[in-house]
Amino acid sequence: MEKIEMKRQLLSDRLQYASSIRGALLFLLGAIYLVYSVLGAGNDTLIVSAAVITFLYCFFFMNKAPRRITFVLVIIGHVFYFYYGGAVSYWKEAILLNLAFVPLFLSVPLLSIPMRLGGYDGTIVTIINKWSDKPFFVPIIVLGSSALLTSFMNIGALRVSTDLFRPLLESSRGTYTKAIMQGFCLSIIFSPYIAGVAIILFILDLTLIPFLFYALIFVILGFFISLFLFRIEVRSLPTWNADAKTISDEPETRKKLLELTIGFLGLFGSIIILDRIFDFNLIIIVSLIAIVSSLLWSSLIRKKDEMKSELKNYRKNILPNVHNESLMIITASFFSHMFQLSPFPQYILSIFVFFTNHSQVFVILMILSSIVLFSLLGVHQIVTVSIMANSIDPNSLDLSSIMFAITLTIGWAMGTLLSPVSALNIIGTNLLNVRYQDLLKWNWQFAIIMMIITSIMITLINYIILAL
Repeated sequence: MEKIEMKRQLLSDRLQYASSIRGALLFLLGAIYLVYSVLGAGNDTLIVSAAVITFLYCFFFMNKAPRRITFVLVIIGHVFYFYYGGAVSYWKEAILLNLAFVPLFLSVPLLSIPMRLGGYDGTIVTIINKWSDKPFFVPIIVLGSSALLTSFMNIGALRVSTDLFRPLLESSRGTYTKAIMQGFCLSIIFSPYIAGVAIILFILDLTLIPFLFYALIFVILGFFISLFLFRIEVRSLPTWNADAKTISDEPETRKKLLELTIGFLGLFGSIIILDRIFDFNLIIIVSLIAIVSSLLWSSLIRKKDEMKSELKNYRKNILPNVHNESLMIITASFFSHMFQLSPFPQYILSIFVFFTNHSQVFVILMILSSIVLFSLLGVHQIVTVSIMANSIDPNSLDLSSIMFAITLTIGWAMGTLLSPVSALNIIGTNLLNVRYQDLLKWNWQFAIIMMIITSIMITLINYIILAL
């Protein structure tokens, strides 16, 4: 027994050591790239070499599904590269451009730290308790809270929301699971702290303003579509158990709500301001704001000591585990660049141009449906979206760049909601103790209605934009 225990301990130590190396490599690569981007100082070959070493080491520690997708994308990408005679400079450029995602995935999880330290979940519970006698308002608060938290906490918001609304989930699992997940996906449409928006704006070379203005229109539209579907169910819902959480005193609740509002506005306002002042990649700006804001916010609420403990947890448990999605997205973007060497982008464009001459609504619905259908087949949204963003000239479709970006972000959001390999559904099935089939059954109706109505709205708004 002692020998078995010693072997287990030895294996655990080795895994911990490997995890520490993985975290160190990712952190070093992200830091080097930030310095390279901000100061314009650095050797391209050195950075690319560091990226290749980090990729090769982290690849073997990826989960099975992301590893398979990553492997296929790398192989096919290099087939395109060699077959169509790509230059070495093009290969290096494809890697350098996509390394911006490393600091993004490393920095955004830091934003969940002040959220936990500030105890803002109690404020949300207090608001729910206040409206507990009006069942229809409870899904509204759950949906809105999920969207708000996800907008800067990303996938970390799923665990917070699950813990926060545990009594509701126990009383009506299907209804409130939908509220949490649909709120999560609505934030994907507008928040640059989530990979989808940052990647799409990066590829299309768009600024956050006026994109954010139009994106919020569709978030509000999605909010009302979701509430309309909830309205059918709420009459039979049990009320929230007011004794499940302690209600904070009113002044403290107002203070916490004010802090949360200021923090939310500050996160998005700083992006808008810095994006206009500095000529940096939007992804780099988001990464820098996430780092500075998390430290500043924690200091302002006087949680410096607790912050040290949270950073230790970040170093041990979060930093080494961002490799799955970050490497998969980097390789998917790399693949899309290699894909541009082939004649296929022209074929894709010609198909959409052909249908544009008949119905623009149908073309937009085709784009959304393509992203969602490939997501259902297990292809990550980044693959389909990056190919479309790089292959389709929106002017050829009589579509403004902003509305094209909106189309892609909505497709990304609906693909995330329905995909069997999205982090939302993989983590959601474990946290909520439900099957993927249940999640699909609960959310497909919202996704279809959302795609149809937004296709019509995008066409109408696009007509107005082009007419001005």
